[in-house]
Amino acid sequence: MTDAPAAVDARAGLDPRARRFLDLVAAAGKTRQGAPTLQELRVATDGLAAFAAPPPPAERRDDVVAAGRIAVRFYAPLGAADAPLPALVYFHGGGWVSGGIASHDAICATLSALGLCRVIAVDYRLAPEHRFPSALDDGRAVLEAIAARPRRHGVDPKRLGVAGDSAGANLAVVLAREATTPLALQLLLCPVLSPLARSRAERASGWLIEERTMAAYWDGYRVPGLSPDDPRVAPLSGGGFARMPPALVHVAEFDPLRDEGAAYAAALTAAGVRADLTVHAGLIHHFYGLGGVVPAGQAAFGRVCDGLRRAWAVGARSWPCAPCGAGRAGLRRSLRVDGARADLGGVGDRLIGLASMRGGGGEIAECGTCDDFPLDLPHNRIGATRYAKRGSQLRGLTWPESYSSTRSKFSTRAAIRR
Repeated sequence: MTDAPAAVDARAGLDPRARRFLDLVAAAGKTRQGAPTLQELRVATDGLAAFAAPPPPAERRDDVVAAGRIAVRFYAPLGAADAPLPALVYFHGGGWVSGGIASHDAICATLSALGLCRVIAVDYRLAPEHRFPSALDDGRAVLEAIAARPRRHGVDPKRLGVAGDSAGANLAVVLAREATTPLALQLLLCPVLSPLARSRAERASGWLIEERTMAAYWDGYRVPGLSPDDPRVAPLSGGGFARMPPALVHVAEFDPLRDEGAAYAAALTAAGVRADLTVHAGLIHHFYGLGGVVPAGQAAFGRVCDGLRRAWAVGARSWPCAPCGAGRAGLRRSLRVDGARADLGGVGDRLIGLASMRGGGGEIAECGTCDDFPLDLPHNRIGATRYAKRGSQLRGLTWPESYSSTRSKFSTRAAIRR
């Protein structure tokens, strides 16, 4: 007689704090019978905001765009003022029927502060009061309004992208495909790329986002005659991948949506589009918004922001030097500042620096024309000043003692001694 095969632990490798969180969610939902109601879905999405880690300081400004029809919230790193920065038009998750600016405030503020960019959160209309394609129409209107007058909103027109999480990432992908203005980037967090994907069957329940919940989302969003395979709701079903912007796709190992994100990244890669897929081991859906109770989720979100900063740096076509006006092609050297370390680092044949520190940071690159070190983003001021005073601690590299200022731009008048 042979022994029966041991049961496979479906949770093997799951982060312990994520496991505990799922257990608490399951215990709270034991009394529910059948599919969740619309009210329950909305309460649940809004309630998730309490589990986010406190975001770093960021500027916030509420406004309306698209002829005053659509509310948005602008996020920017502290001290950015109206300088032209990279920007993401962000669409919140919530299955097209729940969520809003408030539920995703910490997520957007963190992306802005640590990703060193503006984030424009869209308060698109929700189903079932406003079914397909209302959310897409609102998103399109905001994207077109920002692209039409980028400088008015402090946006670098060459570094405008779209982003979203879960169902919001679905909207971002659809809008990126149809955009008439070239976009620089897609940032997708745990994306829904097919409303009724068969790949979710093995994790149909017990993983925060459940298949019956996904079915309720779809029922609220769809209109008669709309197929779940329509490319406007299932981007994986459509073509045109070669025309898409580069993508950063982040999925969680224990997310039922994981395979959809991986399939999308693979489709982009096959079409010749750069797509960086990151599978965050041990984590679950919405890990980026659970940092207050799942520390590993917050660490992973930090890596999301690190990748975003790198993407902006690599994708920038122009980086004017404050002292002499030379563009990015003339930049030849940089310093990466991280905590109390300073390391030279390169990307391709150009060295690109990303300063990452609390209260300041950004890109620091040496101009090959005038040998100066322009700090062209106003929000670098705090970090630049701090590190100017700590030169002896930066692995033997010495910062000049003083900085000169022209309006909001800071630069050095001497090179770093090596």
